[in-house]
Amino acid sequence: KENISIGRHDCDITLPNLTISRKHSSISRLDNGQYLVSDLGSKNGTFINGERISRPTLVGLSDIIQIGKYEFKVGQEANTDTPTSQTLSEEIIVARNLTRTVTQGDERKTILNKVSLRVSVGEIVAIMGPSGSGKSTLLRALNGDAPADTGKVYIHGRDFYKDYKLLKQDIGYVPQDDIVHKSSVCTILYTTPPAYAWPPM
Repeated sequence: KENISIGRHDCDITLPNLTISRKHSSISRLDNGQYLVSDLGSKNGTFINGERISRPTLVGLSDIIQIGKYEFKVGQEANTDTPTSQTLSEEIIVARNLTRTVTQGDERKTILNKVSLRVSVGEIVAIMGPSGSGKSTLLRALNGDAPADTGKVYIHGRDFYKDYKLLKQDIGYVPQDDIVHKSSVCTILYTTPPAYAWPPM
């Protein structure tokens, strides 16, 4: 087929994941035998070798097309049952030797000292410790908000810091700070952009 569509609905290749748009990407074979990858206005983007594309891009046999958690190479049969990046042990998050040092006055203080952990599918992990022990620093290192000075974080087997733009849609983070608005619910609803859509109250 000269043109292959990729997405969640009515496409040649269907990817069952919420990070995939209904019409996500397409791969076209040109008359000269080359392949052209296009993003179809997807929310989370189409990546080639870790870089998000903004226009139709030529790919070769060695290039990796990345769509959500899935990877493709032209000339190979697509495997949509299991993301190629997911580890066999089904580890979602792997952190290795995370170290974070900050300056306090004239001194350097190590907040994280070679911290490692593994989180597998279905696990709920509690990170506990006294105030100032580095819990928030660790979480910010894991979610990419404040990467560790040294060490690695892997999400689904991929280097999270290296492929942050590709993987960030897989991360959700709820801060412990109070984010409740001071105004009433009614005021908030009527002062936000979609206010015109709300019926009179």
